[in-house]
Amino acid sequence: MSVSYTIGEELTVGLQQLWPLVALPIAVAVLAYLVFRRAPDSRSASARSRRLLFASRVLVVVLLVGAAMGPFTVQTQETPGEPSVTLLTDDSDSMAVYGNVTDDLVADIEAAGVPVTRATVGSGTDSRIGDGIAANLRENGTVVVLSDGQVTEGRPLSVAAEEARRLNATINAVELPPRRTERAVSMTGPSTTSVGIPAEFTATVDGVGAESPVEVEMRIDGEVVETRTVAPGESLSVSHTFEEIGSHRVTATISGDDVYGENDVFYRSVRVVEKPDVLYVSGGGYPLEGYLNSLYDVTNASSVPDDLDDYAAVVVQDTPANRLGNVSSLQEFVINGGGLAVVGGENAYENGGYDQSPIASTLPVRVGNATGGTADIVLLVDISGSAREGQSIQKAVALDVLDQLNDDNRVGVVAFSHVVYRIADLQPLSTSRERTADRIRRLQSVGGTDIANGLRGGGRTARQSRGDHHPPERRPDGVRSPDRSRNPTRPGGDAGHLRGSR
Repeated sequence: MSVSYTIGEELTVGLQQLWPLVALPIAVAVLAYLVFRRAPDSRSASARSRRLLFASRVLVVVLLVGAAMGPFTVQTQETPGEPSVTLLTDDSDSMAVYGNVTDDLVADIEAAGVPVTRATVGSGTDSRIGDGIAANLRENGTVVVLSDGQVTEGRPLSVAAEEARRLNATINAVELPPRRTERAVSMTGPSTTSVGIPAEFTATVDGVGAESPVEVEMRIDGEVVETRTVAPGESLSVSHTFEEIGSHRVTATISGDDVYGENDVFYRSVRVVEKPDVLYVSGGGYPLEGYLNSLYDVTNASSVPDDLDDYAAVVVQDTPANRLGNVSSLQEFVINGGGLAVVGGENAYENGGYDQSPIASTLPVRVGNATGGTADIVLLVDISGSAREGQSIQKAVALDVLDQLNDDNRVGVVAFSHVVYRIADLQPLSTSRERTADRIRRLQSVGGTDIANGLRGGGRTARQSRGDHHPPERRPDGVRSPDRSRNPTRPGGDAGHLRGSR
């Protein structure tokens, strides 16, 4: 334990430790006993001499204790330093949009009497901005970055920021106004699809300094299928059903005067294959069968056969263990990479005796009676154009889940296409059951498909108790959500858009 006191603005005095003070009264008491005790002989010192001796010894003890306490002084003095700036400039091709502002910036800084050390962190198509920042960081130092932030190789900017935090360094970025227009078109859609199945492709226009709409042309195998004027940040979706097996090309092209023409065309190769063969094991009569038939070549069976080599996946629905058939063949099929989907029902899982069957070890869930309690559940619904035909089945399944859950469970709903929409926040069904069901019924198909983005959006909704902020956006039912930035997780709030990478 130490104490210090500041005297004025530049001088601080203090003690490094206080425990030696405990020894001071003990030492004084011992000295008093030794000096003032009565000697048996008559040659003992006089009272005056004893007092002088005691005072001198107490002074020595006080000095020793004071030295043991570690007194110190700190004097602060400021001396003018030599200010300097390390300027990291990005000379990669993407910076052509902003013009050459580096020389002007250097001249302005040096005109103020501050020397500039200049380093290049990107050139041509190579933009290693994160590596350049990390290499120029110094403890308690500052760097100024002149870049558009487009990293092509090396460590990401987030890693460089963590390194700066570790060194207590500061990174400053210069905001650059674009002087030229640069548009770019990108496209999302499946790389593999089946014959006869609608595939959704979405072209999105972005850019720098591009505020006016631009014409987007979509071609499939060289034939124009859609042409429309699209504003920056918006998209154009096209649904197409391929009828021939093999490789096909989907092209999105924009027109306009900008810096780089290669960003005005986006090519996407699509491999079209035969519909996968799926074995459907069930007693029949379920809506899922019709949905599977619309997507795959389905073979119906009452039990699992010995040979599953002809199938890409097996779907088992509401079938008890004693009617499953060759479970060993099914296990080997899964081990070798085959797909397995097991749908519940009155004759499945614990009611179907799965816990006493070898099928239990194949399933990714534990079979047994439910233990009760409550849970947070997020329903993820595919509303992309390619899922339009099965939309009614998805809604029916989601509504059936709501009916089976008790009021204590919290349920949220997320819909996704190539973007993600938060349809309903996680809320107890006791207060939101009807409202959540209504929003599910109103869902409409729109856009392409990005399953990974949908899964990320579902995960964010499941963690919404952390207070994640999601900016407002249009819901797929056409209703604009209010700005929820002040209370992003309030109960009963309307849906919002979940931002995610694409």
